[in-house]
Order: sequence, then structure tokens, then C-alpha cells
Amino acid sequence: MRKKSKRRSKACGPWKRFVKCMDLPEFAAGLDECIEIWGGNTVQIEGAKGIHTYEQDVVKVHMNRYLLVIQGADFDLAHFSDGALRVMGKLQNISWEVE
Repeated sequence: MRKKSKRRSKACGPWKRFVKCMDLPEFAAGLDECIEIWGGNTVQIEGAKGIHTYEQDVVKVHMNRYLLVIQGADFDLAHFSDGALRVMGKLQNISWEVE
């Protein structure tokens, strides 16, 4: 008689379950990307793949599987190197767009 082996199902880890409970998009669980908001005028992004759109009132940044959309006014690209990006200006909204 064969013994049934107890295989662990490929269930989500605690971080992925948390993201799912918070009703966030799946890519929000990515550990290779980080988005920080400093005050109401600076957004620091790590893991950026490039800039899609750069205008005075909107900046769109290529991430792994989506675009990060930053809306506001008077944006200035303060720093961009090695996937790290800093945008400064009057921040109003941040959202994601699927590419």
C-alpha cells in the first residue's frame, strides 16, 4: 500500500496573502521594487526600468509589469541612475496602469 505524502500546496506566503486581503494588484507584492513618498512633494522609486512619459503635470515610469503614474504639478526629475528615480513637485495622485 502506498503511503500518501504530505505535499505542501503552493499557497501564498503571508506577504502575498496580506496584499490580496488589502485588494492591491499582484505586482504590489514584488520585492524588487520600492516606492516611497517623502512629504507631499517627493517620490523615490527603486526598480524603475525607464521613463515612459515626462511632462510638467504627469510622469509615467516603466516598472516590471506596469506603469507607475505620478500626477501633480511642477515636476522635476531630481535623480535617475541604476533603476533609482526621484521625482520632485506638487504631488496629487499616484496610480498604476497595466502595460
